Amino acid sequence: MSAITAHAAEIRPNQPLQWFGQQSNSYQSATPYGNNTKAGHYVQSGDAKIYYEVYGSGEPVVLLHGGIVGSMAEMGEFADKLKNNHLVILVNTRGHGK
Repeated sequence: MSAITAHAAEIRPNQPLQWFGQQSNSYQSATPYGNNTKAGHYVQSGDAKIYYEVYGSGEPVVLLHGGIVGSMAEMGEFADKLKNNHLVILVNTRGHGK
């Protein structure tokens, strides 16, 4: 397994993101989850600025990544399937992603 390290300033808008433990044969979505200027938004909650993205339409589903590492980028396959019939809201928890 190889690791890719990039600083936020080096990541271009709409560039697909890599996630921890991603393999070369892992599912690759055509949507740049976690770095999509068209779908991305921020909400201010106290002293935290939380990044989220919204896709699709229909009954809402909120996707939250878990664990010590992670971001919405690793949920691409799940989001791709759900956004056909649901309003999908992906949220990066504080300190993860943007």
